[in-house]
Amino acid sequence: MAVKSKSWSIKAHFNAIYGFRVLDEGDLGEFWSECNLKTGWCFEVIDGGWNALENTREHFITGKLYQPREYLIIGLNECVSVLAFEQPKVVETSSSNKPL
Repeated sequence: MAVKSKSWSIKAHFNAIYGFRVLDEGDLGEFWSECNLKTGWCFEVIDGGWNALENTREHFITGKLYQPREYLIIGLNECVSVLAFEQPKVVETSSSNKPL
């Protein structure tokens, strides 16, 4: 997954993804007190997120078998929730740190 701003861009690679969803940032208002672009762009959601919601469903087999970790990648308009086995590997693809 590629994430970029005006001054940098990165690629976040998840090895084993069990699922993902894309929502408008307005639908995730309960997270903004802790997760916002001032404090970062990728957050691990420990409780109360999409994974917890899915785990309330009897037939969410992935949650019962694998106990995936949840990551929330935020943007200005869209946010991506990822259920994965482990944290992403992040590679910077461009930076605002230009040589003098």
